[in-house]
Amino acid sequence: MSAITAVCQEYFDAVGRGDTATLTTLVTDDFVHELMGSTVFAGKRNIREVSELVVDLRKSTVSGVEFTFESQTEQDDRFAAIVHGRSELMEGGRFDNLYVIFVEIRDGKIARMRELTDTKYTDATRGSAVSA
Repeated sequence: MSAITAVCQEYFDAVGRGDTATLTTLVTDDFVHELMGSTVFAGKRNIREVSELVVDLRKSTVSGVEFTFESQTEQDDRFAAIVHGRSELMEGGRFDNLYVIFVEIRDGKIARMRELTDTKYTDATRGSAVSA
């Protein structure tokens, strides 16, 4: 596994565990996460704001989220992947979603992440559960 793939996998593993301390070690000081689309969660966030969402997400699941990279590619300091997230919700049911991520790496850390997801599904299953 390349260093770029490893840092991206570690980031998603930390998100799945709700491990915000690890997240902050994997990103640059000026990190920006952008969730694109029309979901209530859409917008640009810094690591503090992302960490708040990660904590809320972890609290809403039985044992966190398992993320699997189903397809990935990298070039220079860029990484792209299709990611499948699987989780069981505290209130019952599941939150299993697909994501397409585009990542820019600087000095071995994630500087920018752009994410596409099924916004209709996200809003229907999570829109009222996590504060945006």
